[in-house]
Formats: sequence, C-alpha cells, structure tokens
Amino acid sequence: MISAGIDDRLAKHVAHLFIRDPLTIFEGQTDLDNTTTTDHFENIQSTNWNTVRLKPPPFKSDIGWRVEFRSMDIQLTDFENAAFAILVVLTSRIILAYRLNLYIPMSKVDSNMATAHERDAVREQKFFFRRNIFHDATIQPPDSFLCSCGRIHHPEYNWDFDFACNQNSEPNAFELMSLDEIFNGKEFYTDSERDPGFAFPGLIPLVKAYLYAIKVEGFTLKKITRYLDFVSARASGELVTLAAWMRMYVSSHEKYEKDSVVSEEICADLIEILHDIEKGNQACPELFGSFYPCNGAPEVCKHSVERILTADVPEESALLHGQSMSHSAMHRAFESIVAHQKK
Repeated sequence: MISAGIDDRLAKHVAHLFIRDPLTIFEGQTDLDNTTTTDHFENIQSTNWNTVRLKPPPFKSDIGWRVEFRSMDIQLTDFENAAFAILVVLTSRIILAYRLNLYIPMSKVDSNMATAHERDAVREQKFFFRRNIFHDATIQPPDSFLCSCGRIHHPEYNWDFDFACNQNSEPNAFELMSLDEIFNGKEFYTDSERDPGFAFPGLIPLVKAYLYAIKVEGFTLKKITRYLDFVSARASGELVTLAAWMRMYVSSHEKYEKDSVVSEEICADLIEILHDIEKGNQACPELFGSFYPCNGAPEVCKHSVERILTADVPEESALLHGQSMSHSAMHRAFESIVAHQKK
C-alpha cells in the first residue's frame, strides 16, 4: 500500500484490520468482484473501532472520507441526548476549523477506555490527552480560520490566562488530564504549590469561540450555550452522572441491606423514578441542576417548545455557515417533539 502511495498511518491501520477473520458474513455476499464493490473490505472495516470509526468513501460515490464518533451511550432524557449530540457535531467543526491534532498512541486510547470503566471516573480519574492540539506546533489557538462557507472567521476566546508550556516538553507530548481540564481548560500555574506543566484551552471554550466567529446569535446561541454549559457542569463534577446517581439511590433505599443485592422491589422503584424524571414529573437537580427545562409538569415543557416554534427568530442567526444545520431543520425537530407530546 505504501508503494502505491497510501499514507503510512492509513496503510498501517488497514493492514492491522486484516490480522483477523471477519466477525460476520452475509448470505449472497461471499463471491463478489472486489474491483466493483467494497463490501468485503467493509465487512472487516466496519466491525473495528474504539471511540471513532474511519469511513472511506463508498464505491462510485462523491461522498468524501469521514470519521464517525462512536463513543456515545444513550442517555436518560432527550435533553441529554441533544446536548451530547450537539457537542459532538460542534467538536467535529472545531477539529476542521482549527485543524486540531488529537493524535495520541493507540495504547493510551485503550488505557483511557479501561479508565472510563472505573467507578466515578468523571470526577476521580484522569485520561491521556494531547498537550498541544494545534496543528502548527505552537500552543496558541488560531486567530482566524477559513470556514467551509468560503469566508475567514475570527474567533473570540474568553480565557483569563495565557498559554504556556514547559520548555522541555515535546510538541507531540500527551498528559494525564481530568475531564474537567479536557472539556473546560487548564490554567498554567507559576507557583510551586501547583503543577505548572502546561495550559490547555478546553474543548468547550474552543467551541464557544467558534460559535462567536461564525456569528451564531440570538435564540440559537442561547439554546446551544445551555447544552454546552450542561456538559461543562457534568465534566467538572458539579453535576453527577446517571450511574453515580443510581448508585446513590440504591445505596440509600430503605430496602437495601448493604449486601450488594438489588432486590426486585428496589429495581421497580428505581425504574419508576427514572421514568418520572424522563417524563419531567420528577425534578432531579443532582443530575441536571437548572439546565433541564422539563423539571416540572409535561405541559410546561410542551408549551415552552410551542413558544420556540412561534418565536420570531432571524434565519441567519440560526445557521452554522458552511453546513446544512439551519433554523428550518431545528424547527422541524421541535415540531416532531410537540407532535409526539400531543399524542
């Protein structure tokens, strides 16, 4: 593959795919012409990923190369699902806009996956992440970027500290960071009581700077910022995860005898309260703080969505330039929510 002009890293990735037999095989797709179809390749390629999946262009298609985020778990509420989905979409945008380099060794990715399974990993554990994520080996975020809309945008960053890095550190160095530091940023300290090390911008501040640069305003900015601030609070540990909340609920249940046995009665009570939270009938500030808009009667939620649909929102304030996510698409999504709640 290298002699045919394939990038060294891509060639190594593809070569590693073929060290094992395919996990699945479909009837009628065993004897194929590999010069006219990629089904055999995709049969192996599509069953190998950790947190992202490489997606080459389909055969005879003008669709480009893609990287698909695969690390998401379904959440308890639509609000959480929307928050994390929006963050993933906007993270992909800043990777392209700022030309971020997020490469770390695969062994560290595997280590991160194992760490993520530890109890209360969000607040108690640290994960390997690249120190300098900017492409030109500097530690400063770019003051402008060329958008896919064809225009140059100028982000406005909202940090109250300068970026600095230990002079002895390598450009490709990675470090153990908390999720709070990865998502919300890490300041460079000069006093001896705290680890000076390096400063890190944080993914969420970079996303907010991107939204400023492409002039997302009004209702759309307010809505997206609410989602981003919610994820920020989860990453910082200000709000607990659902797993942590369920552990607290079970351990404090009057029928729990501290013997690691979760009885049917406890399970039934847990499912019932989770159902009430999801429907908006039960407030849960430990999980959502004041972010979740449906911590009240379902009718309140329905009416708030209907107000969104009738709001006078300028079309241009709800457009992510260079992309297809417009106010009309969001409008249709809210319409489907209201239609579902009216049933």
